[in-house]
Amino acid sequence: MKTKSKQHTWPATTQQMEWQQVVATQWFLNYMEDESRFPLGPSTAWLSVLAGSSGEVVARQSTGEIILILAVGSFGLVAWDLELAPGVRSAAGMSVFRPYKHNSIRFHHITELTDWVSVPVRAGFSGPHGPLHLEQTSAALSLPLARIHAGLNLTCKQCHDLLALLKVDFRKNSSRAQLHALILDVFLETEEEKEEARQKMAACLLPPAEEEDDDTDMEELLEQLEDLDNQGDPEIQQAKKKIKQKKKRQLP
Repeated sequence: MKTKSKQHTWPATTQQMEWQQVVATQWFLNYMEDESRFPLGPSTAWLSVLAGSSGEVVARQSTGEIILILAVGSFGLVAWDLELAPGVRSAAGMSVFRPYKHNSIRFHHITELTDWVSVPVRAGFSGPHGPLHLEQTSAALSLPLARIHAGLNLTCKQCHDLLALLKVDFRKNSSRAQLHALILDVFLETEEEKEEARQKMAACLLPPAEEEDDDTDMEELLEQLEDLDNQGDPEIQQAKKKIKQKKKRQLP
């Protein structure tokens, strides 16, 4: 029998993987159709992950587009177009948005960080019994700042890309916590703001103790697999190497 490896296994798909494939395909087709939509290159579409999550509202300043996010992928998002409700203001005197009636749901690709902002909203009613609308609750925020306020939870690769875009020096072998700290230094001024942001981030991440326990359990499992006629399996060796490197980076 051959040692199990990536060369003769078929990856099982998941709903999330299929969604990412759909978004990536749409991203590719849009780029091939009109390269001008990606003035800084096609790879900049990764900035779409900074838009937020389902239910959040973002706006494009150069075109006046306002959209309600439905789902976000690695290189794009699907959103419901909104429009300003004419003659309607919130109790605080801020803008009110409602769904646009024509061509409402579309793909979008965020390729420029400064052109898009996050708009804090809450649901409300235009009358005693509706219809439903979205009321702006405070001033718009830059996308990175909005993500920080929501509990920054970017991957190391996304942190690398964002810091490179911001022209901030960093070490590629830095931990995710260290990369997040560099991002906080760019967008937050006071130590109180940074501490509040760190507390929000902690809610999105596993506590270090639990994360370390998970690594230990995984290492034990790999050793058991190695004992079961899997000596020298390259995938097991690679996985063990990654865990050891991760533990080494976590040392003070």
